[in-house]
Amino acid sequence: MNSEIRNRQWRGLLHEYADRLDISDATPIITLGEGGTPLIPAAAYAAHAGIPAAVLVPEGKIAMGKLSQAIAHNGELIQVQGNFDDCLDIARDLANNYPVHLVNSVNPDRIEGQKTAAFE
Repeated sequence: MNSEIRNRQWRGLLHEYADRLDISDATPIITLGEGGTPLIPAAAYAAHAGIPAAVLVPEGKIAMGKLSQAIAHNGELIQVQGNFDDCLDIARDLANNYPVHLVNSVNPDRIEGQKTAAFE
């Protein structure tokens, strides 16, 4: 790494690796300064950006650790009668028909996020 990069403040993964990611000047950059370790809890991004986050969970079928992450970062908890597959079906329907962005394992932006972890 050259001294110019070493001697300046870290701006976060999206800024640092923008030339390697599928983003443009129109892409909103929401960052908590991630990268460079320590790891930042991803459940916090929506709260940090002031975006409401709905979290669909199967009623009575979720580990307390996962549930507490959603609650700790002001996620709107929505309990679904069914299992995780039912939650995914509902989430996909919402994302296809409403101004909702799906952020889980089927999110097309996930690969870009995984790239930033590889850069790190």
